[in-house]
Amino acid sequence: MNISPIQKGIGVLSVWLLVFFSTLAVGGCGDDDKSDRSATNSDLSRLEQSVFSQINQYRQSQGFSALVWDETIATYCRIHSMDMATGRTAFGHDGFQERIDAISGSLSVSAAAENVAYNNHSNPDVIAVNGWLDSRGHLENIEGDYDVTGVGVALSGGGNYYFTQIFIR
Repeated sequence: MNISPIQKGIGVLSVWLLVFFSTLAVGGCGDDDKSDRSATNSDLSRLEQSVFSQINQYRQSQGFSALVWDETIATYCRIHSMDMATGRTAFGHDGFQERIDAISGSLSVSAAAENVAYNNHSNPDVIAVNGWLDSRGHLENIEGDYDVTGVGVALSGGGNYYFTQIFIR
């Protein structure tokens, strides 16, 4: 199916609006909030960039090429992390193929992989990356023949940080 540049633009705009309004819903302070933690979008962006940097540092230390950041991939990662953080989907890879299909509307995709994690530590980005590096399946994704990536992070009302990283070739 051929998608016009206008249709692609509308699709990306729709995703951004979904992320924006979902972020407002997650960021609200209800009585059921079990945590004193709160995170701004810039806090979450810093965590995303930290994961991206740590993964690239690891890849380069092992002789692999650095991955290139892609904002479209990051957008779909953010949506998935938000869905897990709010309970709209269970923790895991539900909807992975749909995310890849959506990404392939903007990028050429010949292979894809995904890592997810969650924790409530004070340095959640380091804990997530170290957990992936200690897991054979996650490490295979990190060391895989990929060249483009994105990361999305969301904070649940209970104080857990949810991470999604998608790798694309």
